[in-house]
Amino acid sequence: MKKLLLILAIVVGGAMLFSSLGAADIVNFPITVTVPQATGVNIVAVSVLSEGNVFGTTPVTSFNFNPLSPTTSGVWLPDHYYAVDVGVTGGTGSTNITLRYIEGTRPTGQPLDNSLGYKTTASFFSITGGPAPEDQVSTPLATSVGTKALLINLASDVTITPLLLNGGFFRAYIGVYPGGDATLTDGKPFTNADVPGTYTGTLRVTATVA
Repeated sequence: MKKLLLILAIVVGGAMLFSSLGAADIVNFPITVTVPQATGVNIVAVSVLSEGNVFGTTPVTSFNFNPLSPTTSGVWLPDHYYAVDVGVTGGTGSTNITLRYIEGTRPTGQPLDNSLGYKTTASFFSITGGPAPEDQVSTPLATSVGTKALLINLASDVTITPLLLNGGFFRAYIGVYPGGDATLTDGKPFTNADVPGTYTGTLRVTATVA
């Protein structure tokens, strides 16, 4: 009797084992990823050395192009320019950006059409890739005033939309007009013909999360 019970136990156990091995099971594992929405914008500017295009690491709050030095062509230029970056913070998204130049003062006797706005330039780019600078791709932006303009051409608002940025962040290079640019027909470099003194103006950058 004990032998019979043992045989039955083995048979039942084997049946259960083969039943377990042969059964199919389905488990669904839900996957969720939440991409945070941008909560703000960041506008930062740094100086860039013209020789080697070396970016500074300390943000600036004003653009001081002093000192100017004469070139062999008789044009006075600084040894640096500035880069202004505009992007989102706190998550993903893009920006609506408005640029405007406000003319300031010029030395007495300097003509109005030879003020600072005619002697300074802005170039516009969308920056993608990164985060390391060597991995970034810089693409010129065709704005309403072109990919490059004299600051005087920004006297009326120039708008940069997310469509123009194409997933990147915005960068503008601000510099002193060196002369010789056929695309900037009204540009006037600093020369010995200019009245000595201080020339001023303001670049206003406004940005919101799109």
